[in-house]
Amino acid sequence: MILNYTQAKQIIYNAGFRGIYLEPAVRIAYCESGFDTDAHNTSGEDSRGLFQINVNAHPEYSNYNLFDPNVNATVAYQIFLQKNKTFEAWTCARQLNLVNPAGIYFGIGLAFIGIALLYST
Repeated sequence: MILNYTQAKQIIYNAGFRGIYLEPAVRIAYCESGFDTDAHNTSGEDSRGLFQINVNAHPEYSNYNLFDPNVNATVAYQIFLQKNKTFEAWTCARQLNLVNPAGIYFGIGLAFIGIALLYST
C-alpha cells in the first residue's frame, strides 16, 4: 500500500517523531520507500517497509511485521533514539543532509546570535 503524505505524517507522528524531528522523518521515509509500506530491498540487504528497516543491521527486529507502517515507524523511532536522536542509520538521511536535525537548528541559532551580537555593538 502506498500512503499519501498526510497518512504517512500521522503514522510517523504517532510513532514518536515530534517537533524538529517530524518533517525530516517524513522526508526520510519518502526517500527510503516512496511511502510504499510493502517496499522490500533485497539487493545485498533485507530492508523492509516505510523506513526500509534493514534487518541484517538490526536483527533484533527481524521477527517484527515491518510491512505494517505503524510497526515500522515505531521501530524507526527506536533506532532513532538508539542513535542519540539522529538519523544516521538511514542512507537517505545522509543524501538529504538530515542526519542530525538538532545540529542544524543549533547551528542556525548560533548564526542568529552571532549576527545579533555583530549588529548590537
